[in-house]
Amino acid sequence: FPADHLLIICCGRVKVTAASTEGRLLLLRIAAPGDFLGLAALLQNAPYRITAEALEPCIIKSVPRADFTRFMTTYPDVGHSIVQALAREYNGAVLTARRLALNISAAGKLASTLLDMARTEELDNCPAQSNLPLSFLMPLTHEELGSMAGLSRETVSRLLTRFRREDLVHQTRDRMTLKQP
Repeated sequence: FPADHLLIICCGRVKVTAASTEGRLLLLRIAAPGDFLGLAALLQNAPYRITAEALEPCIIKSVPRADFTRFMTTYPDVGHSIVQALAREYNGAVLTARRLALNISAAGKLASTLLDMARTEELDNCPAQSNLPLSFLMPLTHEELGSMAGLSRETVSRLLTRFRREDLVHQTRDRMTLKQP
């Protein structure tokens, strides 16, 4: 069935995944307040191709397709915000593809995933080449982190232990700090 609602995250964080025909899951991103879910499907009048699961209590606004279309027609300058949202989704897809396809080593895949998560949470306020530590909320299990990085849970656990031993990362409860990004 074609998408019939646009979802807007007002509060909380949501895990966004895509599934293969064999049922394997790829964790695409963590959506946060202000993010849209289902925008591409709604605009293309296509079925939803992603699944979302709340990581914490959330407030989500559901906008019916007809109301959203009417709103866009009534306020044409809304298109700018929509284009920005689509660009963020596209950039996220490119980051995921780059992380999975271009990193040769497992350590490179995990490090790239952690850097992408940290920089996304910092909303690009940190310089890409900065040596300042980056701290961010880590709501994912090792298995979910592996899904995002294209690695097994065991590999993620082994690499995080190595990263800690090499003093590259520090983790307390649900926060992770990349000491030398």
